[in-house]
Amino acid sequence: MHFSRWCSLLIIGLCLGYAVTSLTRLPTWALPFVAAAWLALGYWLRWGAPRSPQRPAVPRYWSWALIPIALWGLYIYLSESFGIVDLGAVFFHLQAGMTDHGGVSRVGAAIFYTLSMAALFVSFLWLLRHDHRWRRGEFFLALLMLASNPLLYGVTQRGAAIVTDDGAWLDRQYVEPMILDAREDPPNLLLLYLESVERTYADRERFGDAYADLDAIGENGLVYEASTRSTTPAGPWRA
Repeated sequence: MHFSRWCSLLIIGLCLGYAVTSLTRLPTWALPFVAAAWLALGYWLRWGAPRSPQRPAVPRYWSWALIPIALWGLYIYLSESFGIVDLGAVFFHLQAGMTDHGGVSRVGAAIFYTLSMAALFVSFLWLLRHDHRWRRGEFFLALLMLASNPLLYGVTQRGAAIVTDDGAWLDRQYVEPMILDAREDPPNLLLLYLESVERTYADRERFGDAYADLDAIGENGLVYEASTRSTTPAGPWRA
């Protein structure tokens, strides 16, 4: 009983500490201090071991609060992988497909995140089964996590844009660039910026060899690539 209690609280504390250090300016070495503060709070409030325990009528094997927890885990993973998270852009790339996007190097991190979330789910369900106070606040905790998740902001904004925009927004906002000053002998420089290389146009049966010109330029020119968040705060880039 005591081992399961402290093991569950420790797992929740470590996940909470990682989330706090990932989403704030706190350094990584602050993670154990956040976890220790969580354990101290759990010891003081006797989480998982109330003085007057009230067993649930039916054993808890599921909680709707797990969905908001999973969404927060997804947001932290995307934020760590790509920087600024736009759920609409994520759906677009999942539909269109892309390559050379930097996600391959995050496969190991995705496996680690999945295992961590599974351990977090088990720990949270254990806490619900053994502490009636958490069962009472479960609904409000789920609402709080849904309302505070930045991952869902883009969905609501994009949905509102679909309803309010008439499709000509870009035409009204576009301003033709003006060249204010130019050299008489401008340098012969061609700069291409590719946010990602999609697999869609690599289908030669439908589009032919659409990337042939880009491949030739890449062989004769200078190519810079980056696929990690540490390169730029906004996320990966390729030029």
